[in-house]
Amino acid sequence: MKKYLLGAALFLSAAAAFAAPPSEESLERLMQVQHVDKMLDEMFAKVPALTIDMVQKQGMFDRVPADKRQAVKAATERYLEKMAADIRSPAFTGRFKALFVAEAAKTYTQEEVDALIAFYSTPIGQSVLEKQPQFFERLTPLLSRLTNEVTEKHQQVFFNEVRCIAEGKAQCGAPPAAAKSKRKTGR
Repeated sequence: MKKYLLGAALFLSAAAAFAAPPSEESLERLMQVQHVDKMLDEMFAKVPALTIDMVQKQGMFDRVPADKRQAVKAATERYLEKMAADIRSPAFTGRFKALFVAEAAKTYTQEEVDALIAFYSTPIGQSVLEKQPQFFERLTPLLSRLTNEVTEKHQQVFFNEVRCIAEGKAQCGAPPAAAKSKRKTGR
């Protein structure tokens, strides 16, 4: 009797480990309740303005001679508008959705997709979706600031090391292999 119970327990645990992958139909439904089309439209509509803003904050236009700045800015805006139009095209959206379905199928089980659909189909789920853009809009500059702090902390040392390597110097910031192994072993 114990052998049968053990066999049944092993079978059930194996079945749980190999849960059913989600169907393509359920993943398409998930995209519907999450308003993926609307999210993509809103996100990609902002790309040109955000990119121009980033370029200006980084002073890239300042590196262009003053008499050429306006023409470079106009060319940049045209480029970004064309890029954004391609990104908002049905062909691109179709490719994105195919990627979404493929990756979600690798990530979630049918049970998880069903739970997400159930949640996002509720008023609370829809409220969460409505607030996501605002949340990420507030979070993104904060994350950018944190990332910039870390980048600035290490950037000059990195640039100096690269310059040293490019100049062919023997010692360029990285400790010699013997020193590294001493640190790792504590000897």
